[in-house]
Amino acid sequence: ALERFFDVAVDLRDKLSVVLWQFPPGFGLDLNRLENFLFMLRKYRVRHAFEFRHQGWIVPEVTELLREEGHAFCMADWPEFINELPATADFVYMRRHGHGGRYNSCYSPDELRKDAGRIKGYLKQGLDVYIYFNNDAFGYAPKNAVELKELLGRK
Repeated sequence: ALERFFDVAVDLRDKLSVVLWQFPPGFGLDLNRLENFLFMLRKYRVRHAFEFRHQGWIVPEVTELLREEGHAFCMADWPEFINELPATADFVYMRRHGHGGRYNSCYSPDELRKDAGRIKGYLKQGLDVYIYFNNDAFGYAPKNAVELKELLGRK
């Protein structure tokens, strides 16, 4: 399945910046499986981010494995315990799901300013930053993306 996915994904070429691997809340820590998966990913020359939705994954061993392989934690505002994790790669991947992970809320200017501040900090460290707004149930994602872009002084 992994090979089939990448056979198709490579057609995206330079539009494929990061592949996000989302682990469901019911999938607890399994270092052996993670090590095996990371080993399989080595042959695919693309950035990888991991969204661990079970708190058991947020341990030093996982942080070190991701750092060794050059992969990033996905920092998301839901579940809240993954919002501020260490940078483990030359890039940061952030997701915004809407308040409470319901995908249906619009971020306030204050919330976006806070994200802009974090992003500026990562950029000063020389990290690339990707942020994905997933609060799209009512179409807020594009609006919030444009607002954040303006706060960052980007056109």
